[in-house]
Amino acid sequence: MFRDLLLEYVADPRNQMQAEHAHYGPYMYLKVMTWPNAGIDAIAIRGTLVDLRRLAQLIESQLRETQPGSVRQIGSQYSADSKYSLVLDVRGEDFDPSSADPLLPAEASDDRDRPRPADPGEARGGESC
Repeated sequence: MFRDLLLEYVADPRNQMQAEHAHYGPYMYLKVMTWPNAGIDAIAIRGTLVDLRRLAQLIESQLRETQPGSVRQIGSQYSADSKYSLVLDVRGEDFDPSSADPLLPAEASDDRDRPRPADPGEARGGESC
């Protein structure tokens, strides 16, 4: 859960210095950064370690009140001048995040459920190269 990533980030003493940061996600696009001002923008989710801990608490309190299918936003609650919001799109336990990834071809999600042959030769009808 993202809240846990934030708590791990603030617990790491290496992240105390301004401009320290960490990248998250399958493409490493999401950046959390130590910065003097709290904010969410096109570059990062940023703030002091105290701010980022407070964001983790905001996420936790929002998630306590939600059910699968709910969408919540955190923006001005974290920083009044944030140009962006953190969107919490709550899904069920059986949700596969890769199925919502627009960068993956649609057939990739269809193929995930198919059994894979144990031996590459089986995929070609038992012939070997």
